[in-house]
Amino acid sequence: MLALHRAGRSCSVARCLARPQARWISKGSLPPPRPDTSLSAPLQLRADVEDAQSRGILASTPPDYGSVKTFLHSAIQLLKFYVRGAGVIWERRQVVRQIGQPKTRSDFRFLDLQRRDIEKIGPFLFLALTIEELIPLLVVYAPSFLPSTCTLPAQRMRIRLAQVDSTKQAQLALLPILESGQDPLSPPYTAPLCKLFGLASWGPSFLQTRRLQKHFEFIRKDDGLISQDGVEAVGDIDEALLERGMVVDIYETSAENKRKVLSWWIDEASKNANGAPYHPRIALKFLDMANQSASA
Repeated sequence: MLALHRAGRSCSVARCLARPQARWISKGSLPPPRPDTSLSAPLQLRADVEDAQSRGILASTPPDYGSVKTFLHSAIQLLKFYVRGAGVIWERRQVVRQIGQPKTRSDFRFLDLQRRDIEKIGPFLFLALTIEELIPLLVVYAPSFLPSTCTLPAQRMRIRLAQVDSTKQAQLALLPILESGQDPLSPPYTAPLCKLFGLASWGPSFLQTRRLQKHFEFIRKDDGLISQDGVEAVGDIDEALLERGMVVDIYETSAENKRKVLSWWIDEASKNANGAPYHPRIALKFLDMANQSASA
């Protein structure tokens, strides 16, 4: 169970993770060691497949296969993987009906994942059947286009790192708010605020505001369920922090410190459970403490 730490520890909790983060913000640099993204699309896809084969997700290529047979084997294994992934989304409909109104965080997150996968599976299958040549490019350069059941582990990591980069860029764009005290939901800042929370930033400000409001309502429900059920898996904590616009070093930060930061957010959120959207204020408060820690 995720222990909730009270306000007396909020500053020290935020600073313990914000210190390395603040150096990234001030320099605009990337997090330390990350997967190689300099590969061309075919080589990157090949690396993704080999990684999946090493994990037992895809069948390994027989050692006596030449280059042509290896290519065909990988293509067939990927096709089978995508078909199985689409089948999982179809089969999960029965589970969705059984859950009905979610009472636990795991059910709540499952229903949200299924909703997002259903939104993605149609366009993905359409392209796979009509313009299949685009699939390798989408897999490498836009892995978030894929449903979760059709995403390989290496592609999930690229999605996570891309969101980290986007969040950090948004933090840089939002730094002036810390000095001016302007409303972060005003039009000049709605686009970077969308990026901060991992949302699409295209379109006019009213569409951006609508996305933010929808996301804030989702996080409000999720905050309540975290208070009720807690979060155990470190990967789930990483995801929760990113959804709340808080970047931590996913390679070096300890699980204990990540839990402290998430607990700090939940504690802050509990003070505003029935008020106006509190999400930008808490995220900017964390960013402010990170900045102060960097200059200390």
